[in-house]
Amino acid sequence: MPLIQVAIMCSIGRPRLQAACLTRLMREGELFGDHLARRPRIYFAGSGERAGFLQVAFEGFRVVPVEAGRPHLPHFWRVFEEAEGGTPLLFLENDVWIVSGGVPRIAALADELPADAGMVSFFDFRGESNGETFQPLDPARDLWGSQALLFTAAAVEALGHLARERCDLASCDSWDLWAGRAVRRAGLKLYLHAPSLVQHLGLRSEVWPERPGPTASNFPEPFPFDLFVDD
Repeated sequence: MPLIQVAIMCSIGRPRLQAACLTRLMREGELFGDHLARRPRIYFAGSGERAGFLQVAFEGFRVVPVEAGRPHLPHFWRVFEEAEGGTPLLFLENDVWIVSGGVPRIAALADELPADAGMVSFFDFRGESNGETFQPLDPARDLWGSQALLFTAAAVEALGHLARERCDLASCDSWDLWAGRAVRRAGLKLYLHAPSLVQHLGLRSEVWPERPGPTASNFPEPFPFDLFVDD
């Protein structure tokens, strides 16, 4: 199994939802096994006190405080500035529920990616899957959604250079748009994995049916709705 590194973007809102999702990631040693090249990192856009709480509550993560406020593109750049070159990177948002055994499963897939892949999304919120395990995304369309993205070693190197250069790629301020454009600029392609290996449990999700939003219809496991509350 190839080694991967993991980075999680976390904001100050909805602490109970974050705690449930991070606890899920920690279960069964998914983030602390032989498939990891380094300690997983939480990039936390919040107060120093809250960052300290995360470090204690989720021992084993490295909590990296970033500028407080809504996470934005410079926070994403920092992930790649500090990434280990030559090692695939799994980027997760903090409000996703991962399938059982999801991180080792994704690590194992790093050896099975198409040769031209630069990034694979493991969240199919648009219902685009056609049954292929790795389905190429339309090269004419920007990447939408960054809940669970695996970047290949080549893409990590390329995005690291672009992040350090603060390359804005047509002035996009959304990190999913930037990531897709950056991967393609490196001459690599974007893919979608089927089935979805994460479910989105954020503010707009099936957790609150009255707030329709991006969820995956092909997530292969049930998840416990009663764990989640709207913070």
